[in-house]
Amino acid sequence: MAHLDDFETQRANARFIRRAMQARLLSREHEHDLARRWREAGDEAALRRAAYTDDGALLFVHAGVDPARPLSAQSDSLWWATTAFSRIDRPIDGFRRVIRGFDPEHRGVTVGEFTVSVDAGCGFGGPLIAVCLDPSGDIVDVIEA
Repeated sequence: MAHLDDFETQRANARFIRRAMQARLLSREHEHDLARRWREAGDEAALRRAAYTDDGALLFVHAGVDPARPLSAQSDSLWWATTAFSRIDRPIDGFRRVIRGFDPEHRGVTVGEFTVSVDAGCGFGGPLIAVCLDPSGDIVDVIEA
């Protein structure tokens, strides 16, 4: 597949980004209701920005978690809170480990006591990387292509 970077492609991309930025977000009340439903009732449909294991040991997020707030108040932090990820120094809401798939520095696999980052910069010239985790969140295998 060829990469197009002509004027029309740039205009189309700009229109797409403008429309995406104008899209309505969930209201604060709706976000809190979804988080409450997930927390109190175990309503998996209520938490759409993260995934987790059935036993509650592992939390999977896009970019990070703000350790200063409970999971029920994270909102879009799960997508965008990259700087706070390095400050996680305890389990977040009972999850033993938080695993993210985006590291803005694309450092590959990095492991902290309560965190794992898996991003070697695929799409930015780096390799595609994946990990196999055991039930406690420890890495048992790394695959790179």
